[in-house]
Amino acid sequence: MALSSLTDMYAGLPTPPYVVIHTFAGVSAVDLQLDTPYEFEQWCTALTVPVEAIDLLTHSGTSWLAAVAVFQGVTVKLSGHGIAVTPGLEAAAAGRSGGASE
Repeated sequence: MALSSLTDMYAGLPTPPYVVIHTFAGVSAVDLQLDTPYEFEQWCTALTVPVEAIDLLTHSGTSWLAAVAVFQGVTVKLSGHGIAVTPGLEAAAAGRSGGASE
């Protein structure tokens, strides 16, 4: 129901190419994986994710942005891909998140 409400309320936002719904121990979550940082930013703005709650993650030469929001009581995990990896970016991510993640 939350996913349906998300798509209705934010119909003008970019459609996530990957949507994953999972339930563990009776708790549901929705993952929205977006192709670009711009699309990620639009969703974060709509879901009022504070900038300080956004992480830059790197793993095996790839980088992405990650954030968590709550919509209608359901956890929404956002990821924004399409970030070019540079040595400076990897160093910044390692310093901020303690290294590789996921």
